[in-house]
Amino acid sequence: MASLFEMTVGQHSELLKRFAAGGMSQDDVKHILSLAEPAQTVSKMVFALRQTSFEGLFELPHVQVANMQTWNQVYGWGFSESEFPDPPQVFLPRTPSEALVLTPTFAPVEGLTAAQNTVQKIWAVIGHELDREGMLANPLQAVLHDVNVLPYRPARQARRRRTGLRWAVIDFAAAWGNADAAALQDAFGPDGAQAELLIALAHFPELVRAMAEVKPRVPSMFMGGWTIRDGPRSEVKVPFVGFDRPASIVERQERRLVLSYTSGEEGEWRASWQPTSTMLAPTIREL
Repeated sequence: MASLFEMTVGQHSELLKRFAAGGMSQDDVKHILSLAEPAQTVSKMVFALRQTSFEGLFELPHVQVANMQTWNQVYGWGFSESEFPDPPQVFLPRTPSEALVLTPTFAPVEGLTAAQNTVQKIWAVIGHELDREGMLANPLQAVLHDVNVLPYRPARQARRRRTGLRWAVIDFAAAWGNADAAALQDAFGPDGAQAELLIALAHFPELVRAMAEVKPRVPSMFMGGWTIRDGPRSEVKVPFVGFDRPASIVERQERRLVLSYTSGEEGEWRASWQPTSTMLAPTIREL
């Protein structure tokens, strides 16, 4: 996201007019400046504003059920009709960035852990859906680091997902920029997103469009419920998904959806999270 310092004089003037029209006065500004940590107050305002960025980006439960029935048939996932859970009769999101998502979790198969098998199967659907929606020049623009090699595993203290289909609630903006230590601990541990985030990209094409914009309304997102680790003493990698824009195609303003990862010693990626960070760390709550 562009810095405020990159705004034009006209944009600054218009911003002040909007604040004034919304009721903000000089006294309000003086109050913010007088606080011991004014950045925290502004961060909360920005956080609340960014939560509204998700309005209109989600699909209704019946659409997701139809999606899952189609993918189950096309990709031969093997779920029976009796395994499709009914959506909750009433769902009241706690924030505008919360959504219901119908999520599959697959069992391990020979050569693949449950997490690897789940990532591989869902990523194939994502590539197909993006191509169908006209968001890719070709399916190969959806770039996946070799899932057959990367040792995906649940993050420390991550809640166990049962094999099959289930409804879950994902909060895309649970930790965004101004998150406190408790929120980060949840987002990169017990409540961190796993397959729920990946399948949401297949279910919600408008969400993907918001991520694919030249100036994205929705940035890249961590899957903090998973880690990638080659061994007990190896560095910890945290997977994330987002759009990249390789230098070779900048002029065409095309982007590739990439499943990649951060790297560093254990805990280093948490320490690197700063209040100005624009990456999301969604959390999951069960129904």
